[in-house]
Amino acid sequence: MRISEWKHAVWPALPETENWDFRESMCYRLPVERVLIGILGEGSGFDKGAYIWRVSMPLFVPSDIVDLSWSERVGGRAHKFYKLDEEEIGRAIRQAFEGLEDEEMSLHRMATRETESSRNRRVHEVVGYAQLLLGDVAAARASLSRAASVGVRSTAEQGVIDRVHHIIGLLDEEGIERAVDQLDQWCTATADALGLRRSAASDQRAGTAG
Repeated sequence: MRISEWKHAVWPALPETENWDFRESMCYRLPVERVLIGILGEGSGFDKGAYIWRVSMPLFVPSDIVDLSWSERVGGRAHKFYKLDEEEIGRAIRQAFEGLEDEEMSLHRMATRETESSRNRRVHEVVGYAQLLLGDVAAARASLSRAASVGVRSTAEQGVIDRVHHIIGLLDEEGIERAVDQLDQWCTATADALGLRRSAASDQRAGTAG
């Protein structure tokens, strides 16, 4: 499904009481603060079908790509939608919008994810930062400690460890407000890297691109 076709399918389902914008195949809610919330049409590399995602992406972990690790596919992970079936696509898009969380709900879901047995540093990092943003410093320290555990296997893992040590250092030396300020700076950097407009009143240079 082409981006123009995707936008044509999404426009009629946009909630009228909220502000929305498009960035290529991402339709996202404004304002954009610490979590990117919206829906995404992801093309399949095997045929002309598309996956529809209900997106919830933490922006406080630096990234220049859309990370769908905290998002979910409408209809299940293997379900594709085809442009010829306009009725089914319309239902799926409405379902995606209806099930979207607000930012506080997304942060709470991230912060309460059960991860103690996980070996995924990036998951521990996201959980720890979400807990910090919600004010639970003790839980955040425990999660970030797991994210920074020994046994580096890749450059990406070292990047996680470096960020986590930086946040822990800010907590120890300057307090939670300074650590949260750093997370917010990363939110801005990630949003800029993705070409997102932050609010309905902000510069619209990225709003209708693609």
